Amino acid sequence: MPITKDDVKLLKSQRLTDETDGGGRATGVAVIDGQENNLFPDVSRLDRTLGRIALRKAFAGVVAETADPYLGAHAIVTKAPADPRVSVVLFSTKSQTDERAAARNFIEGYVVPAVTAPFELLGNQLTGQRALACIQRQEQRLPEVGEVYQLVNGSSTQYVRLTRVEARIENFTYEYANGNFVNFERRRLDLAISAPLSVTFPGGQPTPAGTTAPKSQVQTTQVADAARYYGISPLAAAISQGDLTLRVASVYAPLVPSATRETPLVDQLGGYRRRLTLASGPARTLPLTFAAATASQSRSFLGTACTPAAWC
Repeated sequence: MPITKDDVKLLKSQRLTDETDGGGRATGVAVIDGQENNLFPDVSRLDRTLGRIALRKAFAGVVAETADPYLGAHAIVTKAPADPRVSVVLFSTKSQTDERAAARNFIEGYVVPAVTAPFELLGNQLTGQRALACIQRQEQRLPEVGEVYQLVNGSSTQYVRLTRVEARIENFTYEYANGNFVNFERRRLDLAISAPLSVTFPGGQPTPAGTTAPKSQVQTTQVADAARYYGISPLAAAISQGDLTLRVASVYAPLVPSATRETPLVDQLGGYRRRLTLASGPARTLPLTFAAATASQSRSFLGTACTPAAWC
């Protein structure tokens, strides 16, 4: 008996949760087609307000008592979510046994550590902070908004993305063991980050040679776009049979709850960029004569009410 499309099932993993051990091996339980919440939970009010990412692992398998050859299968997203604030993509870690923690690391592997950053942490950076206090030499390159860095302290690591960079020159004093001291200048950095720190990262105190230990390491990152994601996007222009190219609305899909942030404008005048036209003097009326000519006769008109700021 040949294998039919009804024999190809989407099978649940061991744990359909967002806990660290979510996922796991395949089970023999099929995902019921058309059933609400068959893989993902409902979107709560809190999720809609704050955002959330849900990861679910499923397996494609053949459930049939036959020895016929199975020639392969594929998976696609055929319909986008009706809610415009919800997006969905598919990806594969190519593992039969991995759990949610490994899948999260796979997603976050978009960037990997590279070399030591041109700045160091200044003092301890506490859990929950949304900004980093750092120090660097004046000749070193300033970090830029949008760059991603990795903070490392033993087994604790965290990737941070910069949303604002402020720099200023400060004077520091260092006292040697023999009682002598030296004054030196360094650039102080205040770096706002997109997410709060999950743990405390210790930093050092400034010295002419750097900062004192023990201290956390700051690493630059580089893009390692090895993952492949599959989603759905509407056409931006109609296509015809035989076309080799097409245009879609976007080739991007969000992997985090929010990739945008609000920037408040403080003490700004309303409409201060609007171009205003001000009168250069009092209005006045000038008598003007207009002449209109035709092939057979000419007429003259006397007109008034023309101001210097208008075209007549």
